[in-house]
Amino acid sequence: MRRARAADESARPLRIAERSLDGPRVRRQKVRMARMVHCIKLGREAEGLEKPPFKGEAGQRVFDNVSKEAWRMWLEHSKILINEYRLDLTSEQGQRIWMTEMEKFFFGEGSALPEEFVPTKG
Repeated sequence: MRRARAADESARPLRIAERSLDGPRVRRQKVRMARMVHCIKLGREAEGLEKPPFKGEAGQRVFDNVSKEAWRMWLEHSKILINEYRLDLTSEQGQRIWMTEMEKFFFGEGSALPEEFVPTKG
């Protein structure tokens, strides 16, 4: 139980209590700076991911080169691919297709939407 609590506490911002010369206590929060990356997709500096999205070399490559904004764009795009191609991400083949499309999206010519895809109106 103590380990879970300690891990949970480390995720919270640190709070520092001080007394001002005027009397009442002032609370300050120690703010952690966002990690910045030169995003390969956006072509500019942007806030980076907090941690690699998955294990391995590919996860580290995404962590080093992709911003939070671009990762969210990929997740939206990949939802379409998963649904249109009926990808089963629990299968090796589905994961291989997903990873190949992700590589294209960030580091290649771009991942195209399926030809049959029709966006919903509204």
